[in-house]
Amino acid sequence: MSEHITIADMPLTLIDPQERERCIESALHSGKPFHIVTVNPEFLVEARSNREFADILRRADLATVDGAGIIFVAKLLGYHARLSQRFPGVALTESILEHAESHGESVGVIMRHDSITTDDVLRQTFRLRYPRLSFTIFREPISPSQLYATKPDILLVALGSPVQELWIQHHRKHLPSLKLAVGVGGTFEFISGTIKRAPVLLRAIGLEWVW
Repeated sequence: MSEHITIADMPLTLIDPQERERCIESALHSGKPFHIVTVNPEFLVEARSNREFADILRRADLATVDGAGIIFVAKLLGYHARLSQRFPGVALTESILEHAESHGESVGVIMRHDSITTDDVLRQTFRLRYPRLSFTIFREPISPSQLYATKPDILLVALGSPVQELWIQHHRKHLPSLKLAVGVGGTFEFISGTIKRAPVLLRAIGLEWVW
């Protein structure tokens, strides 16, 4: 079951693990370019001094919690929040890719020009983990016309925050094929193994950040 909370004037949604697939399914069938943001404490700090970014977060179709710190604050404010109700960027991205592979949805990936994960490494990762996935990888700078030509159903933007959220907000309306857009930060560094993730135990108790 999902729960809606407000932290630092930001509306957020806590999502139980069993609700994740339904959440993605609903987003893809919303009839519009659905925008998901994964909010961590750094987002909230940036939003205090960046009004445009704050407005984008508030207007997002879904704002999930990515960060144990937000869960702890929610508990202090009286919410019945649990660490398991986080839906962080890596988990969200993996769920989206699995769904796209099984349902035949195409994925566009936008990477930073200086990302340490090369296109070849990311292609190899996708082909190994999601062999039936239809995907295209782009590097910034990128124009909407390039994306328009490939007609992605899903767009995963790995430009770092707040750049990726601003990019999605400014360009998604120009992509008529788009069903879902998510800013995923450094997620592909972890998925590809370029950067090693924290052990499962640390992730489970909300201490991945110390790794």
